[in-house]
Amino acid sequence: MSDETGISRDLAGLGDIQDLEHVWTLETCVRAIRDLPDLYMRHGAGVNPEWNDSTPPGQFFEYLRRSYRAVGLWLKYYLLNRTEHLAELTFTDKIHNKPLAERAVAFFRLAQEVWLRSDLQTQIPCPGFWMVACERDLLKIGLQASGYTGSPRVRGKTERYRAFVENSERWLEPSNFKFTCSTELTALQALENEGIRLAASDGQFGEDYWLPFVKTVRRTERQVKQGKLSGIYLNQLGELKVIRRGKQSKISKGFGNEL
Repeated sequence: MSDETGISRDLAGLGDIQDLEHVWTLETCVRAIRDLPDLYMRHGAGVNPEWNDSTPPGQFFEYLRRSYRAVGLWLKYYLLNRTEHLAELTFTDKIHNKPLAERAVAFFRLAQEVWLRSDLQTQIPCPGFWMVACERDLLKIGLQASGYTGSPRVRGKTERYRAFVENSERWLEPSNFKFTCSTELTALQALENEGIRLAASDGQFGEDYWLPFVKTVRRTERQVKQGKLSGIYLNQLGELKVIRRGKQSKISKGFGNEL
């Protein structure tokens, strides 16, 4: 990392996933994302969520598990060239998780190139691990905002997408980017900082890797906004709610099959 940016070399909170595997292969990284909700709660929060829990928090977590398992199947297809589940992915509701998987692939593709050019190799064992760490960061934010581990901060898909677009505008002007200066960076912040630093200093890197990453992430976020995946959260009363096109409603016990 460049000392001129003032960026810390320390990444925050990798301990909860650093020791999950003795050797991080791409296959173990895909498996970690598939099981990420349980891995994060067990190793990051010290809680072991139950299975078949019919309470609202239990229903919420089961929906989360199904979503990440679907993303994991997509990543098997994209990153491991496993095609045996392609029909299931294409012709079931797992198709709605495709943009989330493509976003994870974008993290991985950028991390591959940044990792080769970065001094963060001492903290990040491989690009696949960086992908897992980025997904962990997003999961942590999502669990807090949904009311599962924090106070709910409810935003509809359109509002969420609008905020993302405004925030990502800075990605398009590498020379004007303000680097995140902190005693610690999340994996996401580090990938953003390092990627845009390289794009600002190397136009070819920007054209070949940074801009394709930006376009992919913006496309997948737009697809999530327009798609059938619904935002779910636990309100202050502990009730499970779903947001569909700006409307909020209670969720029946069978909600997972219809989303």
